[in-house]
Amino acid sequence: MGPIYSERLTMNVCKNLKPFGYLILITLMLAACGTGNIYVSKDLKVKGTKKCALAGFLFKDMKGEKDFRHISEEFSDALSIYFLQSGFSVIERSRIDLILKELNLQQTGITNSADAVKVGKLANVRYVVFGTGRLDRTGSSYFLHGVTVKMIDVESGEIVLMASRTGAGERPIEVANKMGYDIRLQFKLK
Repeated sequence: MGPIYSERLTMNVCKNLKPFGYLILITLMLAACGTGNIYVSKDLKVKGTKKCALAGFLFKDMKGEKDFRHISEEFSDALSIYFLQSGFSVIERSRIDLILKELNLQQTGITNSADAVKVGKLANVRYVVFGTGRLDRTGSSYFLHGVTVKMIDVESGEIVLMASRTGAGERPIEVANKMGYDIRLQFKLK
């Protein structure tokens, strides 16, 4: 095999692999993006006063060892905007923090519907939003692997909204904005 044949073979292989290179690149890009699901009860879409409290999110690293309170606050703040745009009245976080402290939930956060109902009754709201998530830290950046947001009807204890997003490589604020946008779309206000 001479040098000219070898050069032609290399060029043909590279030319034929080019479409696969694009396919591999697109696959890697999609793998870095999260996918999500959302459920909203028909009863929640009924017009009227909708008072809610975003009671926080419990974020832990992949080993389940550490709580990231600053991520929780950032996530809650980002979602609050979308709930306001969806026609909800949102209770100030400082009021919710006092209630969580009173119920000794400031360290563990709300992890079940029963706790959400207790917080909602003390806050005098109809709905409580809370959730959990898993993340990784790379340097000073955080990346979510999954998050679940639940809204509980305080009167019935039922889940009236649930949204989840899984994937790797997304920053918490990006995920909050994507989830918030998807939630807002469910309440197309006229």
